[in-house]
Amino acid sequence: MKNSPKKEIQKAFCYTHYLNPSSELHPEFVRFDYNAGLMDFKYGVHRHMDHELIYVESGYYKAWLNHEKITLNPGSMLLVCPGDLHDDESRVDLKFYSLSFTLRPGTAVEAGIPLLKRHELNAADQVFSDESGVILSIMKEASAEMQGRKTGSTSLAHILLHELFWRMVRGIPDEFYSVEFRRCSEIDDFPQSLYRVLADNVNHALDVPGLARKLAVSTTRLNRLCNEYLKNPPARLICEYKILQAKEFLVKTDLSIKEISDMLNFKDQFSFSRTFKRLERVSPLQFRQLALSRFMRE
Repeated sequence: MKNSPKKEIQKAFCYTHYLNPSSELHPEFVRFDYNAGLMDFKYGVHRHMDHELIYVESGYYKAWLNHEKITLNPGSMLLVCPGDLHDDESRVDLKFYSLSFTLRPGTAVEAGIPLLKRHELNAADQVFSDESGVILSIMKEASAEMQGRKTGSTSLAHILLHELFWRMVRGIPDEFYSVEFRRCSEIDDFPQSLYRVLADNVNHALDVPGLARKLAVSTTRLNRLCNEYLKNPPARLICEYKILQAKEFLVKTDLSIKEISDMLNFKDQFSFSRTFKRLERVSPLQFRQLALSRFMRE
């Protein structure tokens, strides 16, 4: 009986793409501190050059942000943005984490980008709540790793700070994001959305207008996004995805060439073989034989 692991292979292969975003956004971490007040202390007014996330673990954090007074309860966060005027105080009963970072796009430029629409927000709009407690949990783990001496502690702490950053981003309402941040997020998110649609429709006929409809964009915009971010037109990306899936079936199953052609919704076996050879320089049967011979040698 023939193997037919279509769904399992399709899902595994599609996640290979999901784990390779274009990474246009780079949070660069400047400083991460745990502040346990030993004495009352008042900081003067200062203008921020970087972003700073302030998370209150216990006590009450009182500050002025752009001339507006705010108070943070335990479990609350304040995101201070570049250019903000900030004036705060530390008390003996206050314990909080602070993470300073700069956001840079993937291109080689010196200036960072703003995460929020700073000029359109009130101070209260820059206060968020960690209702699930997940951000505090990550902060504690990152802090412990930074103080640890085990192999990989520094690298693990850095990974945790990246998770912390994206968890924070997920908790911010979409309407607060800056135009620059939205643009860079689109660059990261578009390949994910595209390959998800390709994976969901790999067994169906899918043309460029159909792909555009499923992504809720015009064909003109789809062409621009594909060429700008993935360096190929959408028709070629559709074709390449089907052939990449075909290679998985050829190597990992004993499905016939015709069965694979039918599963991937090619017009016929000859059309499939012609397309496969144009992209891979060998026929599907030759590809399978070469893969088998490499496996036998190993």
